[in-house]
Amino acid sequence: MASLRIPHNFHIIILKLLDILSRGLFVLIGTYGLSVVEAGQFGLLTTLIGLFGFAFGFERQFDLQRSMVGKSGAEVILQVKRTVHFYLLNYALLTPVFLYLLFPILKLPPLLIACAAIIVIAEHLLQQAYVLILIDNRYRPLLLCSIIKNTGILTAVLYQLFLGHHLTLAFIIQAWMCTALMGIVVCLILWRKLTGNLEPMPTATAPVWQIFHQYKRSYIHFLLGAVALLALQADRLIVGALLQPVDIGVYFRNITLVSLAYQIFGIGSYNRLSPRVYAQASQIATHQLRRITRREHRIIVALCISSFVLLWLAHQYVGLPFLQKFHIDLNFQAILLLSFLMRTAGDLDSLLLNAKHLERYLLRHQICAVSLGVALSIVLTWQYGLTGTIASSLCSPLVYWATNRKTLTKIED
Repeated sequence: MASLRIPHNFHIIILKLLDILSRGLFVLIGTYGLSVVEAGQFGLLTTLIGLFGFAFGFERQFDLQRSMVGKSGAEVILQVKRTVHFYLLNYALLTPVFLYLLFPILKLPPLLIACAAIIVIAEHLLQQAYVLILIDNRYRPLLLCSIIKNTGILTAVLYQLFLGHHLTLAFIIQAWMCTALMGIVVCLILWRKLTGNLEPMPTATAPVWQIFHQYKRSYIHFLLGAVALLALQADRLIVGALLQPVDIGVYFRNITLVSLAYQIFGIGSYNRLSPRVYAQASQIATHQLRRITRREHRIIVALCISSFVLLWLAHQYVGLPFLQKFHIDLNFQAILLLSFLMRTAGDLDSLLLNAKHLERYLLRHQICAVSLGVALSIVLTWQYGLTGTIASSLCSPLVYWATNRKTLTKIED
């Protein structure tokens, strides 16, 4: 019998899942522990932090992986310094835009808006530390930075509840900022220890040209990522623009569980399968690769359906008062779950297209799916409010899944 092969970076995956779990619990407590109006504000804040974190990074990690894998420590330091210059310019250009959008949307005092600006930059830097770990195992200790930040904010929120105090958005933002700064300080200390004995390679290229060269090298990946991100986040922006504050809070309380499930899928399923699919793409036929992803998706479908059925049965025969208390509608959850299953099916198909170097099709499919989804979401939200928003969540995943599946069928033929 073949022995079970554990990936060499399995412990990193486990630690990252624990990191995501602590962050997920923090988001859950914030979403369901705040008042319904502040829950909506919290959801919009996390959405904007995610969008601007992506914009700060400009999808540089793909080019960094190509340029840094297998390099010496001195070469890695050089690449990191060049990338930091790139990020600093992005912070200078985009942080004012973040503040401009945040002030009218959340209507918070200037002090809390300033705290949010610190949070969005710190969150991005800590995420880039994790990217560096994936590139070079020598920097594994940097994962502690994000874990310290996420467990710290979770501990602060739980302690506040333990004392019997009501959660407020102001407390969450201030605690989040403090723990994010703690993570950055630890990151700097660890980086100093890990690279203290190494001298970076000299460079003859002017930093300003290095920066603009990085934009040129990454803009294709940025476009792909931007379209993919809009497919997942556009509905939140539409909700923030068109719905009343209470409905915004109800919306975020209903999508939070599905959003966390998607994050777990990304780490535990998509990222786990990627190396295997890429390694075998040139060795076996496409229909054989599809067996791998289909098997994975069957497991996801079985877990999701069984979980929903158990929740529905418990609600029908036992009664679950927290569903009504937190404005969780099982009809909404059923629609969002179906949307999640179609999105994950489309993502697994996209993995096969990437493995076959057919990224050009993915960009077309994503643009088509996002365009139709955003248009339908605006119309249905405008006409039918929250119910229209939930119903429109089916459109973009369905189009993405169908177009990816059609392309895969063509290349198999």
